[in-house]
Amino acid sequence: MRLNLNAKATENVEVKTRLAMYKAWGMQNNPVDQQYNGGNGGGPFMLSSMSGMDGATTRQPSDNILRVDRAFVNWNNIGGQPVWFSIGRRPTSDGPPAQLRMGMDERMATPVEYMDYPFDGISMGYAYRSLFGIEDFPGRVRVCYGRGFESGPTADNSGINDVDFAGVSWDVYKKGNRFFNVQSFVAMNMFNVPDGVTFANPLEYAVWTIDNTKYDPMDPDQNMILDRKNLGDIYHTAAVFMDKYQDLNYFMVGGWSQTNPRGVDELGTGLLSSWWDDDYMASKDGYSLYAGIRYDMPDAPVKLGLEYNWGSRNWISFTPGHDDLYASKLATRGSVVEAYMIYDIPAGEAVSKYGKAFMRLGYQHYDYKYTGSGFWLGEPLDIDDLANDPLNAQFYTPVDSMDQVYLTFEAMF
Repeated sequence: MRLNLNAKATENVEVKTRLAMYKAWGMQNNPVDQQYNGGNGGGPFMLSSMSGMDGATTRQPSDNILRVDRAFVNWNNIGGQPVWFSIGRRPTSDGPPAQLRMGMDERMATPVEYMDYPFDGISMGYAYRSLFGIEDFPGRVRVCYGRGFESGPTADNSGINDVDFAGVSWDVYKKGNRFFNVQSFVAMNMFNVPDGVTFANPLEYAVWTIDNTKYDPMDPDQNMILDRKNLGDIYHTAAVFMDKYQDLNYFMVGGWSQTNPRGVDELGTGLLSSWWDDDYMASKDGYSLYAGIRYDMPDAPVKLGLEYNWGSRNWISFTPGHDDLYASKLATRGSVVEAYMIYDIPAGEAVSKYGKAFMRLGYQHYDYKYTGSGFWLGEPLDIDDLANDPLNAQFYTPVDSMDQVYLTFEAMF
């Protein structure tokens, strides 16, 4: 359930808020990872369904608490110009082209769907009607900053650095159904352990067992957990083009990610690498392609869609806020095919301008080629080669392929 609350404080200052409750049917935990880490993340084989992360609390099914999903203030028309300033919990989930397969008529968020993570931040934007002398070429550009993780103050200044985002989202062209956006950002001071997640440290357990020493939980070398450490930066750029020809909607998306490593953690793990790799301090590039169509049947309340996405060995997406059932499809190192149907329920006229009701039936097939989809730690390995080398043993059970079917009944009012 999502409850939108929008109001104007003055003519040019508006407040937009969305509260969300996403409860698992018959339980008060995340059904993917409720048996692991106390439900804070890391299920039997998934790395992109960590409900304990700040950006996933309203995006993964868990309990019946109503949480703040979005809450921001816009100051528009500054100085009588097409300039605005915005601050708060950002509208950064379900971005384009997600509105097509989710049955919505309009764009639902600012960034391209490769960035699917509610976070706290600020932005300044400028809208234009012509670009570089080209008349009737509307668009807008935004400069954004946000915080992905707040480390908090420490008495001895021993904490890790905050994780911050900074970037640009540029609607190069937006008119009618035609839309072209380019976004580029950097995630600074990425860490090894996400917020709200605790990983055991097997090396400390092993040393304590071998030495047969007395366990001291106050000793940082014996806390038996993997301590947080900043590991470097991740750069990310993506572009999306969307349009509609008669009753056929279509889109094309491309993404690029690059790591800038600056160290390893207690287990020797870094950004897409480990200390025993020959190039563990080298930058690594990842790529992704994503395309799809949706045909709106003109004489029937039915829409049919087909999507395909592919990610390379070192691909990294920022999608902890994904809406897929178990694992983010856009984080996949490999490929995913999705087919769906949207059926508008014949239940009379809409009572309000927001009113609509429909059902969605879809099928997704995941074909994983490399380990670690959805995560930025450790060298991605070819899944077909894991059985040939015991040193390639994984912290999580690797998945070769996965299939899932979903059926939703949705109503807006």
